[in-house]
Amino acid sequence: MPSSERIAVPTFIAVPLVGMIGYVTGVWVPSSNQLVAASATWLLFQRFVASGFSFPFSKRIGFSSHLPAAGKVVIITGANTGIGLETAVELAKQGASVIVTCRDQAKATATVAAIKSRLSPDGRNAVVHALVMELGSFDSIRRCVEAFHELKLPLHILINNAGAVFPATKKGEWRRTSEGLESTIGCNWVGPVLFTNLLLEKLIQSNGRVINVGSYACQRFKGRSNVLEVMSQYPDFAKLPKGLIGTFNLYMLSKLGNLLHAKSLASQSAGRITAVALHPGWVLSDIWRGVPLIGQDSVLGSIVKFLLYWFVAKSNREGAMTTVACALSPTLVSGGYYTDSRLCTEPAYANDPEVQTQAASLVERSLAAGNTRVA
Repeated sequence: MPSSERIAVPTFIAVPLVGMIGYVTGVWVPSSNQLVAASATWLLFQRFVASGFSFPFSKRIGFSSHLPAAGKVVIITGANTGIGLETAVELAKQGASVIVTCRDQAKATATVAAIKSRLSPDGRNAVVHALVMELGSFDSIRRCVEAFHELKLPLHILINNAGAVFPATKKGEWRRTSEGLESTIGCNWVGPVLFTNLLLEKLIQSNGRVINVGSYACQRFKGRSNVLEVMSQYPDFAKLPKGLIGTFNLYMLSKLGNLLHAKSLASQSAGRITAVALHPGWVLSDIWRGVPLIGQDSVLGSIVKFLLYWFVAKSNREGAMTTVACALSPTLVSGGYYTDSRLCTEPAYANDPEVQTQAASLVERSLAAGNTRVA
């Protein structure tokens, strides 16, 4: 499997550089103790959080050109921006027939044009389709699947890429999907499960792959008891604080759901399909829209995003590398959890029987809310 890993910024460069900038600008004049603390923080962050860093002088390893995708039909959800768009462009370059889903027709039309504009002249005839789907609506998901069936195409790879963060409203209420589910859980977890269920027969016919784009956030629970406590608040999640902590808890749960979904598919499919989840790294994509500061257009927000991109976060293209590797690698481990294009260790509670049982129950009850039979 090709590597998307980059050489992390050395601490002896990064921390003094930040200190120098702070000293020159007068924003932060660090003491020796603060520099030591900043160095330790930087090292820990490199090791445990961002899974790859951006920096003007870091070595960037590109996509492999040795993984042909010709003849493959791929569906990518949420591909009008960010990681999804970069994934679609790269797979189209590799010869795949790419089908992207977007929330409305205007975005769908623009996405097809954007993908084709980035292909070489020889690749402009690539097969690129766009379908409309809103993951917060079961009816929209069903209509999208019907539209795909009308194309009379096989399906080799399904990439559940779409995701979002839904903070509470100003009235202190969690946002809801068309079926009344909390939006982060509904759009990031339950919607993709339904979409996958409705396409499962096509995937089985081609011994296909399901790739769930998750997040390191799934590893941030304090343990199984913490996971079960948050799950127990379904469906209202009324006890969760309506600020950033509660919002992030719901996002963590939805991303754990992506991992549990992949593991469930792998165990139940008896080798007929391959299913994995992945962490793309910390990417400043549109998933942060609506989140205070980094998800808002303001002078301060722009400064923060600029610093995050140059010192910490991956670009969208770099974030897409693990997805492309999982889509095309001949050595994928079904049920695995990947980051930086490599199999990595998943949180222990992802294999806990009670966590898996409660997660399955949550999904089943959510699907029942839309009068949907579980496949």
